[in-house]
Amino acid sequence: MERIEAGIPPLILGDGTQTMDFVYIDDIADANLRAATAAVTDVVCNVATGVETSLEELARLLVEAMGSDLEPEWSHLAPRRSPGASLGRMGRRLGS
Repeated sequence: MERIEAGIPPLILGDGTQTMDFVYIDDIADANLRAATAAVTDVVCNVATGVETSLEELARLLVEAMGSDLEPEWSHLAPRRSPGASLGRMGRRLGS
């Protein structure tokens, strides 16, 4: 966002096909409230939507939302990797 604001194209590491699962803050708050009142202890759960957004799509959405017409740039640096979120445990233990 800082790059777009400065008039510099957003930089995508890798080919842009890597995906992430973005979660709305209210959903995170709801999951924490459910966890705090659940009869479950000592369990770690990921909170996710199950909807994947590619880094290229994210860059294009940010450019559009910020009222710019910049095109993303790609870097040959390796993309960062993060483990995927599993929705099963959270839904089974806390209800979805």
